[in-house]
Amino acid sequence: RTTLDLMLDMFPKPDVVTMDIDGAEYQALLGADRLLAEVKPILFISVHPMHLWDQHKDTPDDVWMHLELHGYDAERVGRDHELHVIAKARP
Repeated sequence: RTTLDLMLDMFPKPDVVTMDIDGAEYQALLGADRLLAEVKPILFISVHPMHLWDQHKDTPDDVWMHLELHGYDAERVGRDHELHVIAKARP
């Protein structure tokens, strides 16, 4: 188990990060402060509202607020059993 921030020391800095992790989206973002602040990749996130709550008592609003805190604009681009989001850092 690791964080996205710790992976910055092991791999090249990514231009894009995609997440489809069935309920741990907010938890993953909590381990990505350095990534979001320094690297500012484009994020493709599949947000699973029911799993977020069932597994961690997190909500999609936690995800949006964390992205906002780090200067990201998030756009919902689709919805089926999950919310599909593209997030880009503001210039």
